[in-house]
Amino acid sequence: MANYKDLHGFHIKHRSSDPANQIAGEIWYNTSTRVLKVAPLIGAWSSGNNLPQQSAYVACCGTQTAGLAWGSQSPPLSPTYRDEAFTYDGTDWTASPDLGAAKAVFGGTGTQTSALSVGGFMYPGSGGTPPNYRNDTEEYDGSSWSEVADYPVKIMSGGIAGTQTAAVLGGGSSHPSSTAATNEYNGSAWTAGENMPAAYSSGHRAWGTQTNAIFCGGENPSLTGATLSYDGTDYTAESNSMNTARVDFGCAQNGTATAGLIFGGGPGTKTNTESWNGTSWTNEDGLGTGRSANGGFGTATAAVNVGGNPFPGGAIATEEYNKAATVRTIDTT
Repeated sequence: MANYKDLHGFHIKHRSSDPANQIAGEIWYNTSTRVLKVAPLIGAWSSGNNLPQQSAYVACCGTQTAGLAWGSQSPPLSPTYRDEAFTYDGTDWTASPDLGAAKAVFGGTGTQTSALSVGGFMYPGSGGTPPNYRNDTEEYDGSSWSEVADYPVKIMSGGIAGTQTAAVLGGGSSHPSSTAATNEYNGSAWTAGENMPAAYSSGHRAWGTQTNAIFCGGENPSLTGATLSYDGTDYTAESNSMNTARVDFGCAQNGTATAGLIFGGGPGTKTNTESWNGTSWTNEDGLGTGRSANGGFGTATAAVNVGGNPFPGGAIATEEYNKAATVRTIDTT
């Protein structure tokens, strides 16, 4: 996106009042107040309405005003795995049709009315014996969930990007060990893609498209902040890693390969937020509440963080992130 300097150079306009719609990077002199002003891009988190139930390791997709969250673990010490799903309209959460099976720690991507859910973990006693990894693939059409082609292996915590008909999933925990495998989905079947450079056991995240995605963070097997780009054929290690290595963090699931956002995560419960511009990471305004195993959706400039540890407060909390041109006075003294 072009900024003010790209469009107008360094010429500083004189204005009798501040412009109603500022361009990012715009500088002007307000002749009424006799001050120099600028409109940098500034991001900040604010509190939203709580989820109806405690949720950690919840899958999410969609935009800030049309989001979807489904499945979860609640609470962590004697976990119950959930099959409930909820839509978000930018203000309120509303119950929507349940998943086919109660589970958590799985991959999700797509939109509020065209979502894809892959793998996960079901706690023993909820339909299996340990380790009860899943290979279910479910599609959501805005009205109901339908089970479709199974993922090639039972897996949890893989990084997933793309849409319901063009998705890519890489890495994850696949009993008895982690995997570097990548598989692509075309809306009806999974096919093998290029392996990741290393096996990722858990906690990494991905966003973008099937042919232009970003994978980052997690464990491979040690905690890492590595950033990988995927072009539909090959992985490339980006030269800049995350500023804070982390696992089990939230991301703007509908971000792009040149505009991403990550927030929270472990070990512990972090508030750290970072943005990705296609080349490097920048620290941003932190979450109001530190958390891990949190879900996320939206874009790099309009995102939502939902659920996560610690219980009970963090697991129902919703926070919204917005980044926009914001008027600031330049001190010339």
